[in-house]
Amino acid sequence: MKRMTTLLCVSFSFILLSGCSSISQSSYDDVVSANENLTAKVRNLQQENTQLKGTINDLKKEIDDIKNGADRMLAGAKDSLTKGALGNAKDKLNALMKKHPGSKEAGIAKTLISQIEEKERKKIEAEQLEKKRKQAAEEKRLAQALSKMRKSVDEVKSITWYYDKTSPHYANENSFFLYIGKEANISWLRLRIQYEAENWLFIEKYTLKVDDKTYSIFPNRDEIIRDNNTRIWEWADVVPSESDIPMIRAIIKSKKTIIRHEGDTYYDDRTITKKEKAALQNVLDAYDALQKKKIATQKRKPLRKTLQSGLP
Repeated sequence: MKRMTTLLCVSFSFILLSGCSSISQSSYDDVVSANENLTAKVRNLQQENTQLKGTINDLKKEIDDIKNGADRMLAGAKDSLTKGALGNAKDKLNALMKKHPGSKEAGIAKTLISQIEEKERKKIEAEQLEKKRKQAAEEKRLAQALSKMRKSVDEVKSITWYYDKTSPHYANENSFFLYIGKEANISWLRLRIQYEAENWLFIEKYTLKVDDKTYSIFPNRDEIIRDNNTRIWEWADVVPSESDIPMIRAIIKSKKTIIRHEGDTYYDDRTITKKEKAALQNVLDAYDALQKKKIATQKRKPLRKTLQSGLP
């Protein structure tokens, strides 16, 4: 910078002196000589600058070779392979082949890429096989779960009803059980609580003592159906609420569950049997298989008054 400034000053002085007619010849010659010397120095500086740029580029290339040399790039790709990052390793190997196409490392990279692609192909095949295996297992589970059910088809409404084979066919038997309705691809659960005796209770609610926990079910008035012959029958047939499902699971796992049928004045107790617990589990399994997802219940709906003592 100082040299350039000096050159400019000398050049400016030369111009001034050139414009002055009274300058001596010796002074003029001195200025011309100084200007030529500075011009030569500028050329030298320009050459040095060009050489420095070349040196910088050479250094950059050396740094790039150190950082992205074929051996270093291959080592990085192998490290990714060791870590199981196949995609990352493949990207690094492709970059190596592009940057160093004629190197021996590029040949190794090509072989490794073929191995990676083979692993990826086998992985996809394994995933497809596992998917098929799970699908087959699910179909088998569905078949096994439904094999424990008896089926009744309502051809008019196009509804198929599934019951555990041990559940009662009619209302003239004490029972606490689930069953399933299925229309097209839609399935839903229903809970039926039956009471049979000599005398009416006019049931309003049900209380269940499940080991050390107590639950209550409050059916709507139109969900309690009554009928009689030589004995009386009272039953509730409802869509189980969201809170009913955990209760039912607790009943299945319980050591002892007592159900109390409570009327406006009297009540009657009985113990849920092992057979009823097994039937509850069978229906949940069948429902879960039909849904192919976790239990999901519908909002409770009132029972149609046309339902009689026989099951749908």
